[in-house]
Amino acid sequence: MATYNYVCKNEECEMQGFQLMRSMSEYQEPADCPQCNTSCERAPNDWCKNFKLVGSGWYNSGYNGASNGTVSYKEELRKAGKDPNKWDGK
Repeated sequence: MATYNYVCKNEECEMQGFQLMRSMSEYQEPADCPQCNTSCERAPNDWCKNFKLVGSGWYNSGYNGASNGTVSYKEELRKAGKDPNKWDGK
């Protein structure tokens, strides 16, 4: 289930916009306004326009192993003489 934004087209309605949780297969279908029962269309999501990863870099500092001096799991396997890219079946 995902949350989608909808805009009411009825100018007399006090509710200008609302959110609905719907399955992803229903995201294109119109929804009825909870206040005036007018058919409403999904509003575009603008949150992704301003999304940025800033700072020293999430990949280098948070995702690609530890940057705080600790040894990653893959590094521990390498030191033990094991291949970190091979599954040992456990």
